[in-house]
Amino acid sequence: MKKNLHFLFTLIIAGIFYSSNVKAQAPYCAASYTLNGCGPASTNDYIESFTFATLSNVLSGCTPAPYYVNFLPTGNLTTTVIQGATYTLTVTGNATKQNGFGVWIDFNRNNSLTDAGELVYFTPTILGAGVTYTANVTIPTNALSGLTRLRVRSNWNNSSGVFALASACGTIGDWGEIEDYTIQIGTNAGPAQPPIANFYAPDTVWINSPATLINTSSFQSRVFWDLPNENPLLTGYNRQAGYIDTARFFNNFTYTFTSPGLKLVKLLAVSDVKRDSLRDSISKFIYVDTPSQAPKADF
Repeated sequence: MKKNLHFLFTLIIAGIFYSSNVKAQAPYCAASYTLNGCGPASTNDYIESFTFATLSNVLSGCTPAPYYVNFLPTGNLTTTVIQGATYTLTVTGNATKQNGFGVWIDFNRNNSLTDAGELVYFTPTILGAGVTYTANVTIPTNALSGLTRLRVRSNWNNSSGVFALASACGTIGDWGEIEDYTIQIGTNAGPAQPPIANFYAPDTVWINSPATLINTSSFQSRVFWDLPNENPLLTGYNRQAGYIDTARFFNNFTYTFTSPGLKLVKLLAVSDVKRDSLRDSISKFIYVDTPSQAPKADF
């Protein structure tokens, strides 16, 4: 009997603790689309990649009807941000379609995303298919600490209008996708962190085929790429200390290698914080291979 009472008491305490920490998990306003952004005719109007601070959901694909997904706050699908600090946000659509985006954060944790100041990003002008849009988001000093909701929406070509504060909710009569995340807002930044460089690159690519390099660094304000012995610079680009100025590459970089062999790729992450020379740059190799026979179209 004592053992059962102890077990019951433990469950009650655990329930009290859990309920006091899941305010961000309460239901938020519904959001959906009437048209299929995933297909069947390959409309491809969805959120391909989203990053915010250390949250990184890259190449996530499309969520079927109702085109909504709420990711659990685990691993790379969540992050901790600090009141008063500024963090980089990136969002990318499918490479074949032009999409606009909106991002909201429930700073006052009242289960609403439509309070003043909670629309933290919207795409004012569509720049093209597959473009990575980048913004800096400052967490208000009066934001409530704890778990809270972050929502991302896409819409083909901004055809239903530029995202506004109220656009976090409701049905859009168009193509698109919604992704919800749970993030942690903290109150004490502690010492600022120097940037830590990292990126994703395929191990092997075919010659004359585009290779996409995806920045996954932490605590950076900008990144710089370098491909020694290659010349990927376009008109208007320049090099800084041997690295490519990626202001126009945003955070990711696509390059087509025209010769086979082992290729070195380097990334430098920078911020206003004193650098950590052991971790703010990284180098990886990509092997560029030549197909043994000409490719044949098939599906």
